Amino acid sequence: MRIRLPKRTFLFRITREGRVFLLLIVVVGIVAFAKGINLIFFVFATMICFTLLSSIISTVSISNLSLARVLPTHVFAERPFPVELILTNHKRFVPAISVVVHDTRNRRKLEPKYVVKAPPRTSVSTTYQHVINRRGEYQFGELVISTSFPLGFFTRGFATKKPETLIVYPKIVPLNPNFLANVLSDIEGKLNRPGIGTEVFGFRKYQHGDDRSLEQFEELVTFAASLGSFFVEKGFKVQMLTRTGTVPFGEGNKQLLRMLTHLALIEPVEPTDETDEIYDPRKLSNSIGILIALEPVEGPLPHFAHTFYSSRREAQEQPMPALAERR
Repeated sequence: MRIRLPKRTFLFRITREGRVFLLLIVVVGIVAFAKGINLIFFVFATMICFTLLSSIISTVSISNLSLARVLPTHVFAERPFPVELILTNHKRFVPAISVVVHDTRNRRKLEPKYVVKAPPRTSVSTTYQHVINRRGEYQFGELVISTSFPLGFFTRGFATKKPETLIVYPKIVPLNPNFLANVLSDIEGKLNRPGIGTEVFGFRKYQHGDDRSLEQFEELVTFAASLGSFFVEKGFKVQMLTRTGTVPFGEGNKQLLRMLTHLALIEPVEPTDETDEIYDPRKLSNSIGILIALEPVEGPLPHFAHTFYSSRREAQEQPMPALAERR
């Protein structure tokens, strides 16, 4: 059965050593023809044979190879994550020797990995660590395979288009225990009283002169992700409200993933009415709210007592365990 490999762009480069060797071939060839000495002709012919042999071996070694990428399911900003590259040799008898593989993101080459040998009809995996410092959606692009085997005079290879999208969640930081204890005490008091039984964290009215810089917005996203993670782990039903969308009520890890995905892609937008007296999340600028309740809420939302600006300063910038570790 013939393996149909994806379309690829072939690469060829003469290394520094190769350029020096080719220059020597030219010099020896000129001397050989100028002097007419058989021994120099023999050296000249041997050097040409070495060059052709190196080209043939590298071409055979790099042929009928494919490379696949395995991205992790959950990735957080500023936290290293592994990416697995799987090199498969589809040839029946010839191994692939001394192969370099590397990934690309946003047209930028990432860390190269060296595969000593891939036997015939065998897959070999290698892993590199990568860090993305900001939440968002990122595109991984071409996968590149190359080799300079056996003499290092030429680098042959190919690039295969392999576009994949990775959603990077905002980082989650642990919050001050005293702050969390006060929050829980306040919520329990409100939930035990008759009435709507809800509390929203993160909203307040926009005031003229407030700093709406991107840096502050990113701090808001981090705080919302951290606070939402805390309430989900405590077993509350949580809803996330933003000007660009709402994550409906839910609980458990699936709800946390929905909120983190929403926060990973959120961007600041301009307010529609900065003077509105109603704390409406659709009319707030740079605002994210987390609604905690025993049951889903219908109708108008209550006024919101807590603000991000007073509570975010108590957040401690320390790494949290991975999502998989918290299950």
